[in-house]
Amino acid sequence: MFADPADAKARADCIRGVTKSVPALAEYDYVQGRFLVRVSRYLTPERAALYGTAVARLS
Repeated sequence: MFADPADAKARADCIRGVTKSVPALAEYDYVQGRFLVRVSRYLTPERAALYGTAVARLS
């Protein structure tokens, strides 16, 4: 949880920038408001999407 949505998005963008250049660090990242949830790349896309659905419900 971050101080504001902009901080959460900035951190997610930073993580995505790193993982783009180092695929072994890839993961699923979900941002909703002030929340950033990072999910292991070892989950199937279908399982990770369940986390995405749950994150979308956060306020």
